[in-house]
Amino acid sequence: WWIEPDCNIPGGEAFVRQGLYGQRYFYEKFGVRANVGFNPDSFGHNMMIPQILKEMGIDYYIFMRPGPHEKKLPGNLFWWEGPDGSKVLAYRIPLSYGGPKGDLKEHIQKVSEAFKPDELKSLERIMCFYGRGDHGGGPTRENMESIRALGQQSTDDGPMALFSSPNDYFEEVSSKNLSLPVVKDELQHHASGCYSALSWIKKSNRKLENLLLAAEKFSLMANYLNKNRAYPQAKLTRAWQMLLFTQFHDILG
Repeated sequence: WWIEPDCNIPGGEAFVRQGLYGQRYFYEKFGVRANVGFNPDSFGHNMMIPQILKEMGIDYYIFMRPGPHEKKLPGNLFWWEGPDGSKVLAYRIPLSYGGPKGDLKEHIQKVSEAFKPDELKSLERIMCFYGRGDHGGGPTRENMESIRALGQQSTDDGPMALFSSPNDYFEEVSSKNLSLPVVKDELQHHASGCYSALSWIKKSNRKLENLLLAAEKFSLMANYLNKNRAYPQAKLTRAWQMLLFTQFHDILG
């Protein structure tokens, strides 16, 4: 997405623009389009997100909040289905998106223990997030050496590890055609008090969303009626990008 937004307050069109400008950036800069939605720190996730993700060309979703103490789910890996029947394969990050700066063996073991025994046996492999800094950040040299060592050990000595990516993990799991649970619900709630704080920011956000939509419509009409009045594409795009930035979960939420 353009940024990691609050996933409750923005309007529907704003979510669509998050995908539009985010995918456009990835394609222009790297020649690829993202296939994984990554919103680990957003405080909750509204039920329309699966449909919006699928329209963006995104099949998979990663989140962390709400945690197990806030929202009971049938497993950490499940199909999340929206009201229209759109489904994405969703993964709730166990424990945290970060990890210790040194050896990861104990961290990986704790992540494994966050899965039910039968779930762990069925999946065979799980994702473990690590790294230093907010939202995981980057791995340390010790992290890298630890993963290499764990990848060479026997399973009798504890969990094995290998370098991978969310996209590779999801594709491997999808290829197994596992019978995974389906969740038809919002993924709520975390830090609910945030939604009653700084209400002027939330009010301004909705006002600006409406103004931008109106500006696009009237600019299009003006261009249709007078071809000498150019449609202000660059200015409107920049305005949307600035608004989307303020919809970052720690700003708008």
